[in-house]
Amino acid sequence: MVMNPPSGASKEACMTQPRSTFDPIDRQIGALIRLRRKMMGLSQKRLGAAIGVTYQQVQKYETGDSRVAASTLAAIGKALQCPAAAFLPSDENSQPDAAGPWPQASPEGRDLLGWFQGVPVEFQRSLVTICQRLAGPA
Repeated sequence: MVMNPPSGASKEACMTQPRSTFDPIDRQIGALIRLRRKMMGLSQKRLGAAIGVTYQQVQKYETGDSRVAASTLAAIGKALQCPAAAFLPSDENSQPDAAGPWPQASPEGRDLLGWFQGVPVEFQRSLVTICQRLAGPA
């Protein structure tokens, strides 16, 4: 199936579209994939191997640089042990499902996970370490 570019846009413009102009939903989906992967303790390499892509491609999905095909999203959901729909917006406001990929978490836990996405990447590892030490052995 050949897809035509949006009205007024050339095919070349669509193919070279800078990351900042991708749909925010693609970035939301990627951020939720990244968050769930980290929650599961998987590296990008391990997730990539589980779904049949390279770690570089997983990185592109997580940053929103590449859109995730439905079949790939299903494979990601299976590998991350949650329904693929957990990564998708569930209403007209294009917000992710309230439970997201962590349906077992309390409302406060989901809030915390949502805020974590806004923390600069260079500080996220430190926050994870702090939480691990506070929680003790799993």
